[in-house]
Amino acid sequence: MGVLCGLIGILYVKSFYGTKALFDKLQIPNIFKPAIGGLLLGIIAIFTPHVLGTGYGWLQKVILGDFTAIPPLIVFALIFLKIIATSLTVGSGGSGGVFAPALTIGGMTGAAMWLLFKGLGIIPEVSPAPYVIVGMMAFFGGVGKVPIATILMVSEMTGTYNLIVPSMLSTAIAYVITGRTTIYASQVTTRAESPAHATEYTVPLLLRIKVRDAMTRNPITISPDDPVMKAAELMAKYEVRGLPVIKDGLLQGMITFSDVLRLHPDERNDVKVGEIMARNVVVTYPDETLYDAFEKMVQYGVGRLAVVESPKSKKLIGIITRGDIGRVYELKMSSMMRERSR
Repeated sequence: MGVLCGLIGILYVKSFYGTKALFDKLQIPNIFKPAIGGLLLGIIAIFTPHVLGTGYGWLQKVILGDFTAIPPLIVFALIFLKIIATSLTVGSGGSGGVFAPALTIGGMTGAAMWLLFKGLGIIPEVSPAPYVIVGMMAFFGGVGKVPIATILMVSEMTGTYNLIVPSMLSTAIAYVITGRTTIYASQVTTRAESPAHATEYTVPLLLRIKVRDAMTRNPITISPDDPVMKAAELMAKYEVRGLPVIKDGLLQGMITFSDVLRLHPDERNDVKVGEIMARNVVVTYPDETLYDAFEKMVQYGVGRLAVVESPKSKKLIGIITRGDIGRVYELKMSSMMRERSR
């Protein structure tokens, strides 16, 4: 099974990219290419409608051994017709995928092998389901270069783990036979080469960005002698959830929207900010990294940190929030991705 799926897998990939290359060479507007592919597919479908769609329904039929709806001759033919159909659809620039067709081709390969063995009397009267399921796994595991993921995925889809061992053997053989041939031309060899996982294999970005590069300078502040109502109005006006409390330019504490809500509305004009503010404020410094700042936020369960000049000074120079960290991180990541794509 593994050998057969590997060889047909190579044919599938060669046919797919060969058709794509052929359509790329056509000196006609791109909008007409999918129409040509669709026309050719339609002609095939007139005689063999089984090539249309994902093929999951026909797979279910052969798994159940229902060869009245899909005769044995169609099973054998569908292996190659599905390859042609997928190549014409996607290779011409049309909309479609390669996962479902690959499962169909692999499943039909397994069903064809079962029919052949049964006709020759090599196997007893058993269900074709194991052959179909193993064929699905082996074929896509080989051409997709994702053997483990395919085995687990198809096992979940079919609801059985009884075929893990034969599936692993067949998939491993198909994987080796297909070699470097893969349906995913842009597939990278390791996660380290993938832009999506770039930060897992480099120094984390948060360790390379300083607080000064993400903080908000000249933040909205309030005095400890101001009424709580004024703090509430400033938070509403500037859409912030916390304000540093300063006096003579030095940090005295922090008042948050939660602090305001704990006070009855009738008392907010009479109570001073200094009476309800948090005095033991967690701070950060401009030379600290965003990683350090974020760790403090997580450790102390706060969403913002006052940025003071130095450990020996309480002079407020800015404020940084989780949103600021996320915004700068996104910008840096986008910049990295653009550089990698050049």
